Amino acid sequence: AWPAFGWFALKYMKVGYMHKFYVDDYPQASLGIMAFSAVLSVLVDAFTDPKMAVWTDTLRSRYGRRRPFVFASAFFAPSVFVLAWTPALVGPGVGASLWY
Repeated sequence: AWPAFGWFALKYMKVGYMHKFYVDDYPQASLGIMAFSAVLSVLVDAFTDPKMAVWTDTLRSRYGRRRPFVFASAFFAPSVFVLAWTPALVGPGVGASLWY
């Protein structure tokens, strides 16, 4: 339950504040493209989650099943976190919509 608390706190910040930044305060992102990308990401997630679950459940390594993924994400997650909270230096339109 506690890991989900952190995940939903970040999700609330993204939806609550980044949406306001890109659409309300500085109207530079297209709502249509943002909605399409949100639906597309959920559909991609629906197909990749079962495949990732099978991969992590059947992985056999000397470090265990989950630790290699945790170690790999330790290098990947900070860069994604910084990029997610840094506004892009793109103009209005498609670039700003895709960055969101």
